[in-house]
Amino acid sequence: MIILSILIAIALASASPLTKGQVHSLVLPTEQTVKSCSQQAGVYGTLKVTFKVNADGSVSNFTALAPHKDDAAAKCAADAINGLKFPESSKGRQSKYRFQLGGPKGAVAQVFKDNASSFSSCTGKGSVNASFTVGADGTPSDVKVTGKSAKDAAVSTCVSDAVGKLKFPPQAKPTKYTQSVKLAG
Repeated sequence: MIILSILIAIALASASPLTKGQVHSLVLPTEQTVKSCSQQAGVYGTLKVTFKVNADGSVSNFTALAPHKDDAAAKCAADAINGLKFPESSKGRQSKYRFQLGGPKGAVAQVFKDNASSFSSCTGKGSVNASFTVGADGTPSDVKVTGKSAKDAAVSTCVSDAVGKLKFPPQAKPTKYTQSVKLAG
């Protein structure tokens, strides 16, 4: 029994430290699962997490950082990372990882597509560009309308008001977008 304990101690002592690259390569395959899970819950942006990889390869002390601290993305990532088994190493490693949950730009375009009727009263020739900022709660602000038809104050006001009433996916930080709006002709 003593010999077995000594052999285990020697094996653990001779195990090399876990590298940042090893942690990254084992977490990377979970990214698509976390992204899909988060998007199904309507959560987009960037999720930053920290966790401890223990010397035995298990995971502890998982924490998701704001603004996703307590949302569905945090649960998705916790489930994925806590389910991983890392190689044993001579000592544990405090680690961090950034999940790109994606979607906002495509999701913004989808919001416009789903709410095309909101712009039906905005009449003019061609299209205009609506530039705006989406905040952490999904509310648009700082709406600016540009393009040839935007010189018509009624068109500009109509598009600006319609964009201001839309609801977008929440953002990790205020994010600026520009979206083309086809005018009713």
